[in-house]
Amino acid sequence: MSTEYHSERLSKNFLRGEFSCRGSACCNGSAAIERELVESLQDFHDQLSLLLGETVQLIINSGFRCLKHNREIHSKDTSQHPRGTAADVKRPDNVSIEALTRAALSIPALKNGGIIIYWWGLHLDIRNGAYREDKRLVKKDFTLEELEEE
Repeated sequence: MSTEYHSERLSKNFLRGEFSCRGSACCNGSAAIERELVESLQDFHDQLSLLLGETVQLIINSGFRCLKHNREIHSKDTSQHPRGTAADVKRPDNVSIEALTRAALSIPALKNGGIIIYWWGLHLDIRNGAYREDKRLVKKDFTLEELEEE
């Protein structure tokens, strides 16, 4: 894909290239990402910045994945990534995983979609129907259920 393609601004804080497939010898860095996901992530960014009182930089570890790359990393074909409806967001150093999760739950499309907690950050998607999973391998100081009850 061209530099122009990857440098296309999708929102105030996100470029298309941040969502590109990172596989090699597959789709040449395609980034077929859904607009609703980008808008939700922008709202998530803004909400997190508001909660912290400072602008945060969110890093997309993984956005769109073509099926070939998705299979190469042993992810299921039912993953939201090949659909362009998911992104894995790295936890900024100055942000707790709890604050990151609270901010995600404040965005309707993310609250109604998938939120998976990892030690490194969050998987967020806009699937139709709430899905929750906690894959942290360390002591958990909160649960998703507790946050959703607030």
